Amino acid sequence: TTSVSAKIIAVQSLSVTPASVSLLVGATQQLTVTATYSDGTTKDVTSQATYQAVDPNIATVNASGLLTGIAPGNTTINIAYAGRTTSVSAKIIAVQSLSVTPASVSLLVGATQQLTVTATFSDGTTQNATSLATYLEANKSIVTVNANGLITGSSSGITTITISYFGKSTSASVQVRAAEYVTFEESTVQTRSKTITIPNLKSIISVSVNTGNVTYSVSGNNVTINVSNGAYTRYTTSSYTPSKTVTTSVTRSDTNFPSTISYNDGTYSGTLSKSGSYTSQLISGSPAASKTVTDTRSGYGESYNSCENAQYIARNSLPSSISYSDAQGFSGTLSKVSTTNGPCTVHGSHSADDHWWSATATANYSGTVRKPDTRVYQYTQSYSGTVYGAPVTYYTYYYAYSVRIEYLADTASIASAVLNDQGLATSVADSNSNSNDNTVVYHVLRGEVGNRTVRKNIELDNSIVSIPQQHLFGENHTFNITRDGD
Repeated sequence: TTSVSAKIIAVQSLSVTPASVSLLVGATQQLTVTATYSDGTTKDVTSQATYQAVDPNIATVNASGLLTGIAPGNTTINIAYAGRTTSVSAKIIAVQSLSVTPASVSLLVGATQQLTVTATFSDGTTQNATSLATYLEANKSIVTVNANGLITGSSSGITTITISYFGKSTSASVQVRAAEYVTFEESTVQTRSKTITIPNLKSIISVSVNTGNVTYSVSGNNVTINVSNGAYTRYTTSSYTPSKTVTTSVTRSDTNFPSTISYNDGTYSGTLSKSGSYTSQLISGSPAASKTVTDTRSGYGESYNSCENAQYIARNSLPSSISYSDAQGFSGTLSKVSTTNGPCTVHGSHSADDHWWSATATANYSGTVRKPDTRVYQYTQSYSGTVYGAPVTYYTYYYAYSVRIEYLADTASIASAVLNDQGLATSVADSNSNSNDNTVVYHVLRGEVGNRTVRKNIELDNSIVSIPQQHLFGENHTFNITRDGD
């Protein structure tokens, strides 16, 4: 006979990882079940265990232990294996709303902007879903966004980015500005203008200048830039001694003029030399002159007893010459040229032979009289020469400007659409629309959609989130789509 010994071990306990689950609606969580035996060994029995959701309307679990969130709420997953049981509490939450910061973005071509996406759940909690959300550009030619929500401006225009996360979506408006640089080369002219052409110009956002003031005007695609009052970039200097030719005159009462005179008017100074001969001008007086004049004088004499004696005395009372002057300035001496006796007069007597006689005499005088030269002259001498001012330094200033123009350009229209389970989509044309054709981005999450017609203005089913594709259409277009994974 042969004997066989057998070691019987039994499952002592079951454990599950994770012991509790918090899960989004539509998300899954793999449960791992471990059996611990009586001999202390363990074994993964996930695929052998049985699972039961207490409320399958909230969460379901398949035979492999994959838990799926169905609707918001709390439930329990019971797990059994080899007569042992354990359980997992499951909290299923849904995304109630989705927000993005910033909701409005303005950036330059080539610049980046990080979006931050926040999900608010049905239990009031929030989550940073930036790296979990999906991003869809309405117009990739204007802007692109990576899986982490980093926006990069590609070309000028206005578009939107749709952000989706577990059935909820929000959007961020994006304005991508182009920049044009206008250079005013160095010049001595401080105020200048320049006109440039910006193809497909839609609007000017801002114009700035590195120095001074800038204004602009727009006519179609032409932009006229006016700059002024800028600071100078450099300057040059040059020295110069100003000079001028001066002619002046000196007036005096004599002719003793010096050969040179000094000149100083407060700005210019120097030495002037005689220029030509002096000139004279009669101020007053007259030249010397002479004339012959005559004059008379009367004499008187008295004598006793003799008329002749009285006449003699009268004649001798007259001088041989007399002085002459008149109002015209003539003067001189006149000589006696003749004498004439006048009659005698008896004035009484003491006796017949004793008489008192008086007599007169007249003398004639003649001579040449003269007046002196009384002329007064004023003399003027001209002087001329080059005089100099203080040295002057001249500054020449140079100006240069750099103008930055930020603007929007016209771009082709972009519309976005999301297909629902019936294959109907809403397309929303972008604000830049200039065409009857639109690029539509659509998504399919589940369900087979075949030979569906994409039409504009159909109510959007926001619960549909899917893989993006692109299709160009006019008013209507028919296309075939298969569900994800097919």
